[in-house]
Amino acid sequence: MPELVDAGMGSSDRVQEVRQPAWTQTPAGPGTTSALVGEVFDEGTFVAMGPRRGGSRSTHGERAVITGSGTVEGRRVFAYGHDASWAAHGLGAGQVAKISRLMDLAHRTGAPLVVLCGADRPRVPVDAAPSAAGELVEFGRLLRRHARTSGVIPQIGVVLGAHAPPQYALADFVFTLADGPRHEGAIVHETKASLLTDVRRLLSLLPSNNCEQPPDEITFDPLDRRCRALADAAPADTDDTHDMRRVIGDIADDGTAFEVHQGWAGSVMCALVRIGGRVVGILAHQSERPAGPVGAWAPGRAARFVTLCDAFSVPLVTLTDTAGHLPSYGSTQGAQGSGEQARLTYAYGSATVPRISVVLRGPVGHALLATGASGADLTLAWASGARALSAAEQGLVDEVIDPADSRRALIRALAMLQTKQAEPPFRKHGIPPL
Repeated sequence: MPELVDAGMGSSDRVQEVRQPAWTQTPAGPGTTSALVGEVFDEGTFVAMGPRRGGSRSTHGERAVITGSGTVEGRRVFAYGHDASWAAHGLGAGQVAKISRLMDLAHRTGAPLVVLCGADRPRVPVDAAPSAAGELVEFGRLLRRHARTSGVIPQIGVVLGAHAPPQYALADFVFTLADGPRHEGAIVHETKASLLTDVRRLLSLLPSNNCEQPPDEITFDPLDRRCRALADAAPADTDDTHDMRRVIGDIADDGTAFEVHQGWAGSVMCALVRIGGRVVGILAHQSERPAGPVGAWAPGRAARFVTLCDAFSVPLVTLTDTAGHLPSYGSTQGAQGSGEQARLTYAYGSATVPRISVVLRGPVGHALLATGASGADLTLAWASGARALSAAEQGLVDEVIDPADSRRALIRALAMLQTKQAEPPFRKHGIPPL
C-alpha cells in the first residue's frame, strides 16, 4: 500500500496518496526522468507511491525522486528515479525513506527493480560538513540495501544523464546512452526510445526473483530445425574462427538474441536467448585471432555473467572456439590472466543450473579449461574434425554432433536437464578469488 504522510499531520494532508502517472507527482517535461519512468511500464499501469507534500513540510530532495510500481508484460515491476535536479540538492532522510520503502516492497514481493537517473553532473554537497556527513550516512544505507537485494531480484540501472551515482555499480545490468557516462559492460543505445524498449525486453527474459524460473514462451520456430548456416561451418582442425553472432543467431529461436555487457566485446560474448521457448544464457568464447587463445581479461568478465545466470535459474550454454588459453606465468599480463581464469573456474564450478558446453574447434581439454566449462553436465563437440572424435574416445565429450544439428541437440539436452537438482555441501559461503 502506498505510504501515507507522517503521523500528526492534519486530516486534509493525509489524503495525499498519488494515484496518477509518475509525471503528475512532480512537474516534469516529457524528456525528464520522471516522465520516462512511466514509459518502462505497460500503458496506464504505473502508480506513483509516497506522499505529495506541500508548504513548509516539503523538501526539493523528496520531490526530485519518483517511486512507484506497475507491470511489464503483465508482471509486477518496481522503479525509482531522479531528475537532473538531484545533482543540485541533497539526498536527505525523506528521499532515502521513499526509496528504501520501495526497495523493501520489491524485496518482500519478489519483483524486479529498475533505477533511472537523469543527473547532468555529480551531486556535490552544498551545505556545511555536518550535513554533508549526514547525507553520506543516508547514502551508505541505500547502498547496503542494493547489496542485500543482489541475487534476490533483478536490478536494472538506466543512466539517462551525464552522471551515474554509485548504486549503478551494484546493478545487474546497466543501460546508458552513447553520449552518457562510460560504464564497463553497459548496454549502450543511441536513443532513449530504443533504450527503454530494450529494458522491457530484458525484463521479459528474466524471472521476477531467485525463487522463480525464467518465463517460457511459445515459439513457432521448429524444434527440429536444422541450422543451415552452420552446415558449412569451417572444419574444427583448421585455423579459421567462427562468427559467434552467426552461430548464436542460427541456434536461437527466430534468430534473436539479447547481447548483454556489450562493452566487453572482443573474445567473449554474453547473451540471453530463447531456445525452444526456454530462456538460456549463452557464453561464447571466440579467439581474438585465428588459432589464438582467449584473451587474458575475458574470463573474469565472463564469470560475472555466469554468476548472474546461476542466481536467477538461467541454464548456461558455453560455446567455445579457441585453441587454448594464455599462459599464467612470466609476465604481469600472465599473472592477471591466471587470476581472471580462477574467477571463471570458481563461478562455473559453483553454478548449480544446467550447464552445457559445446566445443566448436580446438583441443577439447584445453578449450574446456580455458572457458571454465570443465565439469559441465553435458559436453558436446562438433563433428567437423578428428579432434572431437579423439576427445570422445577419451571420455571428454558426451556426444559428437553435426554442426547443423546444434539447435536440436541443445533443445534435447535442456529438456533432459530441466529437472536437475543440485545439493551443494553445507557452508556459509565460498571464498571467490575476487
